[in-house]
Amino acid sequence: MTDLVDQPDEALPCAREIARRIADLAPMAVQGTKRALNHVTSLRGAEVVELAFELEEHTLTSDDLVEGIAAFKEGRAANFVGR
Repeated sequence: MTDLVDQPDEALPCAREIARRIADLAPMAVQGTKRALNHVTSLRGAEVVELAFELEEHTLTSDDLVEGIAAFKEGRAANFVGR
């Protein structure tokens, strides 16, 4: 975030905008990414890649993926449900 703000008083609005953008994303994808990042410090590289592929496979078979693609094609905001 330090790359995005020049003044200290810009930090909170910037953080809120980042949080809003994350909140608009598919919940399963965000949760999977968070899980992978939480494990990255304790796992070796190969284990991290394996976990990332597992989580990606789960996401690629989700209703949220179908909704995200449909929303993109239709030019509208996606309505993710976390499944």
